[in-house]
Amino acid sequence: MSYRSFQITTDPTVAPVTTTDLKTHLRITHSSDDTLIGDYATAAQDVMQRLLRRSLMVQTITIKMDNFPSEAIELPRPPALSVTSIQYVDTDGDTQTWASANYDVDISSEPARITPAYNSEVLQDFPDVRTDTPNSVTIVYQAGHSAVGDVNDTIRLAFKLLVGHYYENREATSFAKLNDLPLGLQMLMAAYEMPEVF
Repeated sequence: MSYRSFQITTDPTVAPVTTTDLKTHLRITHSSDDTLIGDYATAAQDVMQRLLRRSLMVQTITIKMDNFPSEAIELPRPPALSVTSIQYVDTDGDTQTWASANYDVDISSEPARITPAYNSEVLQDFPDVRTDTPNSVTIVYQAGHSAVGDVNDTIRLAFKLLVGHYYENREATSFAKLNDLPLGLQMLMAAYEMPEVF
C-alpha cells in the first residue's frame, strides 16, 4: 500500500499542553508573551507530530492512493477517531462514495485499519477503481486526542521541553553552551514513535 498524498486539511485548534501549564513550566507570571508561547506551541506540535508520526490533538487528515490495497488500509498518524468519507474513481471514471456500511474501521489498532465489512452476511470487496487515474482513492478521517488530558504524560513533558527550548533560544545559533536537549527529547519520545505506514 502506498499513499500518494498526505495532508492535514484541518489543523488542531488546541495544543496538548495549555498555555497556563506552559507558563508554569517556563516560570512566567506575566501575560505579555502569551502570543509568542502560543506560536511556539503550534510549531512544537507540528514538529512532534512529524517525529512521532502521531496526531496529538484532533485534526482532519486526507490521504490519497492510486488504488485500494489487497488487504487492510492502514491510516497514518494515530490515534484515528473516525472515518468521514471514502471516495474513489470507478472504472467508468465517475467519483463514487463507498458506503460506510460496506467497510469496518478498527480504531483500537495502531495504526487504525479499514477493511471490507460483512454486509447482509456477505463479505464485501474493495471497490474497483480506474487504474489509469492517479489518486483515485481519497480517504478523509479525524485523528488525535479530543482532550488535553488524554495525551500521554511523557509526550506532554517532551512538548514542554521543546517549547521551553524555543522560548530560551530564539535564534538559529548561539554562543551559549547548550545542554543536550535533543537527546533528552529523543529519550522521552523514542518509546512512542510510530513506524511509517506509507
